[in-house]
Amino acid sequence: MSAEVRVSRPLWVRTTACGFAAVLFASAVIGGLGWYRQSTLMSQAIDAEASSDLNVLTTDMEAQQRTNLGLALALAGDPAVAAKLKAGDREALLAPYADTLKNMTARSGIQLMTFADANGMVVGRVHEPAKFGDDMKGRRKTVETAIATGQPSAGVEPGKSAISIFGTVPVTADGAVVGVVDVGTQLTGEYFSRLAKDVDGNFAVYVLKEGKFERQASTYANDPVLTPDELQAGFNGTAPHRYAVVGDKDYLVSAVPLVNFSGAKIGVIEAASDVTALMQSQRTALWLSLAAAICTAAIALAGFYLFARSLGGVIRRMTMTMARLAAGDLNVEIEGQKRPDELGSMAQAVQVFKDGAVAQRRLEA
Repeated sequence: MSAEVRVSRPLWVRTTACGFAAVLFASAVIGGLGWYRQSTLMSQAIDAEASSDLNVLTTDMEAQQRTNLGLALALAGDPAVAAKLKAGDREALLAPYADTLKNMTARSGIQLMTFADANGMVVGRVHEPAKFGDDMKGRRKTVETAIATGQPSAGVEPGKSAISIFGTVPVTADGAVVGVVDVGTQLTGEYFSRLAKDVDGNFAVYVLKEGKFERQASTYANDPVLTPDELQAGFNGTAPHRYAVVGDKDYLVSAVPLVNFSGAKIGVIEAASDVTALMQSQRTALWLSLAAAICTAAIALAGFYLFARSLGGVIRRMTMTMARLAAGDLNVEIEGQKRPDELGSMAQAVQVFKDGAVAQRRLEA
């Protein structure tokens, strides 16, 4: 009788495959959950960055409005201004500020300073001394409101050449409105470039004219990112954030309505937040997670392979031993009897079988 043992499907192969599959599944689940959590936190950080940049913009616009209104209040409260305005003395009105407006622009962002009479007719512009005599009431609601109510008016609205932030204050003399002081800052590239540098991003402003969005200012090196449909969604207040690659940087781009002093929508502000560092961190985390999963799987495969080969070897030797005993070879040595596990118990049982066979052969002799 042959003691040869043939195994068509080794146990160690199935043990290795099952163990590796279990570890691979567990690694995928744990890694997937970790990646999901990491992605969620990263998305929150990116959204927070975009919200922060928009807050910088809105806060600066509000601060600029207060600055403009504050200067207009100071000028309107000067009795000399009221007297000059009432007399229509343009040169006397403009002379004190002609040399200081440039410094005010550099230090406080104020670019426009206009004096108009009680009918809204421009008496003089400090920023454009040669242009006067036009009617502001027809196109400037803040001026119209200030003259009609006798109260200060401030906010965003179209100016003579661009959408601007205005502070408009009535000038009174003897209890009657004799004109207004109008101080403004244009929402042009000059204004947004400073903010774009502060937040390391980009801005673009669009004005709605005849159903189409016309770009008034942009800090992008090339064309802005958003499409007309996305600008419309921003105007409606329903535009989602979206990612865009501009040059070698990653941006999260959003759009919010631009409203005038009375709360009516007049355009859209596009804001692009530079999230390159955050996106790079996200990509790095992804690759690290993938590398960790691969290393874990490789180590698990090697461990299960060594364990299964060792287990399979012990079982194979035990099987061959039993086959030799069955063939009548009672000189075979039973290995593994000192093992503390199930294989040790099996070896001891085989030893009992061998001892019985040896005793039987002695009796037969």
